[in-house]
Amino acid sequence: MIWLAAVAGLVLVVAGLLWGARQTLFVQNDFFVVRQVQIRVFGNLKESVVLAEVKAFGVDPGVSNLFAVDLGELREHLTDHVLINRAVASRHLPDELWIEVYERRPVAQLLAPRGKLLDSRGLVLPVRSDMRTLLLPIITGVRNAGTLTVGSVSPDPLVAASLRLLQLKGTESYGKYLDINLIQ
Repeated sequence: MIWLAAVAGLVLVVAGLLWGARQTLFVQNDFFVVRQVQIRVFGNLKESVVLAEVKAFGVDPGVSNLFAVDLGELREHLTDHVLINRAVASRHLPDELWIEVYERRPVAQLLAPRGKLLDSRGLVLPVRSDMRTLLLPIITGVRNAGTLTVGSVSPDPLVAASLRLLQLKGTESYGKYLDINLIQ
């Protein structure tokens, strides 16, 4: 029994030493201060929006330590933004934080007052007016479409079925023969 307590104590001491070494050698070392944030956006989202989200998370270039940044939590914070579908964050030693962001893409318009855009999961995106958006299929007949807000997911079964049809159009071999402009 004493032997087990001694081993447990030794494990705790070693873990404490490793944690202390990590803090001293990496987290508190000025050599690893974030000097540059490299941002790559796949989509139309502006890099300045992503940089603002990185700063809102608490990363301050010139001040924050590269090893003090929790990359998993940073990715989670970025994907909480309504326009960001997926994010990748990585360290590049000694002083760079690299961020890759994949923008949510609208796949359909929802007929509602002031219009709505939907991504492939039914998430309502901010309205934008460009040629690509104007060519998206329009889903009509959705109850309470006007009450949906940006960032919410439409609970309407018609929306779910319509999005599934659009997904099949894009993934099945026969999809290239389907010209879907309006779903009622």
